[in-house]
Amino acid sequence: MLALSRQATPALRDDSSSNLSARGAYELLPAEGGDSQVALIATGTEVALAVKARDLLQSQGIPTRVISAPCFELFDLQDEDYQDEVLGSPDEIRIGCEAAIGQGWYEMFAISDFIGMTDFGASAPAKDVYAHFGITAEAIAEAAKDLLEA
Repeated sequence: MLALSRQATPALRDDSSSNLSARGAYELLPAEGGDSQVALIATGTEVALAVKARDLLQSQGIPTRVISAPCFELFDLQDEDYQDEVLGSPDEIRIGCEAAIGQGWYEMFAISDFIGMTDFGASAPAKDVYAHFGITAEAIAEAAKDLLEA
């Protein structure tokens, strides 16, 4: 009999006692090794790319955090203290990551850059479309480094 082994995917959140998505956005992963220099803000599938980009930046000594932002409208309804807590320092570089256009991102999160589509779109397997539009962990990390050097 063939035994199939499954590698467990490590959980990004250990505490699931509250529904953080109900607040529209929340810090998923904190920066390590000092005050955060970069905040990667992502929705849906792109959160996985932001996590990979964070790992790349952290490995290069750049403290980076990830914010999951599943619902702009709910985040906008939160009080200013909560929004400030999630968004952190205005001196931190903020990059929005979504496989869509940047509409609303600059206003909602005061981002420094947006990694996403800049035109109509394309039809192909997701990995190909993401590569075509530069929506990759490597592109996100490179944008952050470019902004830090500027």
